Amino acid sequence: MKMNMKVLILTGILTARAVAYDPCPTENQGVALCCRLVSGEVGVDCGFVVGEIANITLFEEACQEDNAVPRCCQDLVLGFGINCTDPVGLDN
Repeated sequence: MKMNMKVLILTGILTARAVAYDPCPTENQGVALCCRLVSGEVGVDCGFVVGEIANITLFEEACQEDNAVPRCCQDLVLGFGINCTDPVGLDN
């Protein structure tokens, strides 16, 4: 019985570490975008991130390639990020 509990606990720890990074975990702002700063406004001239986002550093690097910043938005409409906020882990 004790042996089974140890295996179960170890399996739970390994599973917890395998959880993928989700930069935009909220339902209202769940769309990961790269947005450029245009006329002092962030959230315009946005586009979807190409590829998988494994962590905040890779999210920032992907956006920096287009001189943009990572954002979590409710939606993307005609290049405008709607109701945007910073992603999880971003230090301003």
